[in-house]
Amino acid sequence: MKLITVPLSKEAMHRLDYNESIDGDLLELELSDNQLHILNKVNLFEEINYKLGLNIDDYEDESLHDMNKIKKLNEILTSMINKENEHIINSILELSNAALNKKTGIFFYF
Repeated sequence: MKLITVPLSKEAMHRLDYNESIDGDLLELELSDNQLHILNKVNLFEEINYKLGLNIDDYEDESLHDMNKIKKLNEILTSMINKENEHIINSILELSNAALNKKTGIFFYF
């Protein structure tokens, strides 16, 4: 299961750190194998890793808490949108924007 998660408050972020999240704490997007295939066709995660100094990969957990890096993530996502991946990238952008608005973070559980 590949999951992208955004805590909706600082308290929710703290609970996430201790695996104690409660209903309403998180926005989550579970990526299907097909969605991952579509994103891998444009090397999305490799590009994010390279530009943001991350290691989003199988069996790796990563997170972004720096608001400037989350803004950069939005730029990367926007630059990679095409007809085939538009829906899924827009879904990730929604999560990223929520992290910016709530001033929390975005977590990648791969």
